[in-house]
Amino acid sequence: MIGTPTHFPWAFIFTHIDQIPRHPAQLYEALYCMLLFVLLYSLWKRPFFRNQTGNSFALLLILLFSFRFFDEYLKINQERFEDALSINMGQILSLPFILAGFILLIVNSRNKA
Repeated sequence: MIGTPTHFPWAFIFTHIDQIPRHPAQLYEALYCMLLFVLLYSLWKRPFFRNQTGNSFALLLILLFSFRFFDEYLKINQERFEDALSINMGQILSLPFILAGFILLIVNSRNKA
């Protein structure tokens, strides 16, 4: 989970890898997860999310794995075969979870009636 090289002032140097400043992809993901927790907790207080089972989970799937999909662009590929793909394995594995989140929201909205 090493980030791609960057010249941003907040870049990290992972000395066990090389001396190149890189995106702190782990930090981005940790900060995003904290923000996502705050958002979901504040939405949980609203009747739409509290009264409808699964809405918070569906939103978690959509938002977390959408971020993960885009965050993967800031990481180097972990396996050589990913170099031949237009998207990497992390992005491929994120897509079913995003789809599952949307399906869950649709099913929940239909069951509401």
